[in-house]
Amino acid sequence: MKQWNGLLKKEWILMKWPLLAMVIIGIAVLTVFPFLFIRTFGLDVHFYEITLVMSFLWALAGTLVPVGTLLVLLEREMKRPDVWLHSTVSIFKLIGSKMAFAVLIGIISFLIPTLVLAIEYNFVYLPIFVMGDMFRFGVWFLITLFYASVAVMGFGFFLWVLYRLLKQVIRGFAVPATLLLFVFFIWLAARVGQTELYERIVQVGKVDLSKVATLQTPAGESYESGHSLFYTAEFYTGELVLDVLLMLAMFIGGAVLFEKKIRL
Repeated sequence: MKQWNGLLKKEWILMKWPLLAMVIIGIAVLTVFPFLFIRTFGLDVHFYEITLVMSFLWALAGTLVPVGTLLVLLEREMKRPDVWLHSTVSIFKLIGSKMAFAVLIGIISFLIPTLVLAIEYNFVYLPIFVMGDMFRFGVWFLITLFYASVAVMGFGFFLWVLYRLLKQVIRGFAVPATLLLFVFFIWLAARVGQTELYERIVQVGKVDLSKVATLQTPAGESYESGHSLFYTAEFYTGELVLDVLLMLAMFIGGAVLFEKKIRL
């Protein structure tokens, strides 16, 4: 446990100022930009509606925050071979601590628009929906994005290891070669996703959390035609297990390759 604490503390020292900058920029953009946008273009819309759109875009971009953070941390320490060559900590802890910290940064990036929307909602009156509807949809939306961000991080780490391996062999051509591998993996995933075996596996154990949220005014009036928000919250345990196993395989495979071909 002391090793984990030490590793995470080291990552915090490296990334605390970029993290603070991200928080300040995020709050500034989501609170100030809507007013400037409305004033500049003379739009007849409520600032909260613009904030919703901006928060949605920020959350989408947040799926790349964990993988971006992880790559920054890895590249920084590639300039310090002693970290990899002389450390008594296992490669899984070295990489795992960076991944854990990258995930933490990703969670914070998702919390920024969530908190801004929640706080601003207390100061506005919009009769089209209530906070409960936003909360139910928002929670499922953020869980989905967080899940996607972790998957992207695992895939990004594996590609980064392949890039480092290729760089030792073909040097300047490592970047285009890695891009070709990226395209190949996307194509392969699409082809596998079309197979009957894959469909059978991922459709095992359906869990239906479907909810229908009818938007209401604070007075309790429902909007039926064209003003109801329907969203489905369902998943298959087969698909979830398969994705988790794939992410673990990329992490373990990438870490082993990194240790045997790069660290040594």
